[in-house]
Amino acid sequence: MSPLWTAAILAAFAAVCALALRASARARADRRRRAETERLSHWTNELQSLTGALSRAMTVAEVADASVPQFLHALDAGTPLVAVVSSDGKRALVASAAGFDPPLSSRLALSLDSATLIGRAVADRELHSYGTDERVNAILLEDSRPLQGPGGLTMIAPLVAGGRAIAVLSVGFATDRVLSSDEREFLVTGARRTAEALARADQYESAQRARAEAEHLRRRGVEELHERRKVEAALRDSETRYRS
Repeated sequence: MSPLWTAAILAAFAAVCALALRASARARADRRRRAETERLSHWTNELQSLTGALSRAMTVAEVADASVPQFLHALDAGTPLVAVVSSDGKRALVASAAGFDPPLSSRLALSLDSATLIGRAVADRELHSYGTDERVNAILLEDSRPLQGPGGLTMIAPLVAGGRAIAVLSVGFATDRVLSSDEREFLVTGARRTAEALARADQYESAQRARAEAEHLRRRGVEELHERRKVEAALRDSETRYRS
């Protein structure tokens, strides 16, 4: 074969290889773009699901009950719980929880002592995490007994509204895993939206209590007015009979 033909064949082969490499690179880029689109779509849908569930909740208990299964599903968690911080800031009362055996009773009190990680999370209003080796001072009941979770990583997120932690979200896992950046972002954003929903629900409940109190006072006033008029009528009747 002449050198000219050899050069032509080699050039054609190089061109084919170059086209194949470019096609392979484009295919890899397309796969990466599809994977990125699917990833973003997945977490957007999870956040929309949480937001939708929270928007339908009116009371504090309903907000807690709506949020817990959302975190359970989105993060494949073992034991999510939401506890509302008491007015004195010394304890948090469990409003909703899932995955605990036996199930946690409603309004179970958790200690917010500064020696516990849940207490520190509420005090400094920052996300905290702990693993198996830190469980002793992680979450304690008010009688100082540890709250037993699934045994692995637990993330504690304070639910902050109006500059203070009004509740706390704890999400426990079966292993000492590491959250991905997407999972961590969902946890932080979800905690913020849950806090906003809890604040809205608390305002709603306060307004309901105020309306109920106002209605009670109105009815009491009507009853007292009715009784006073009855007494006045009786006095007039008595005075009329006396004069006659």
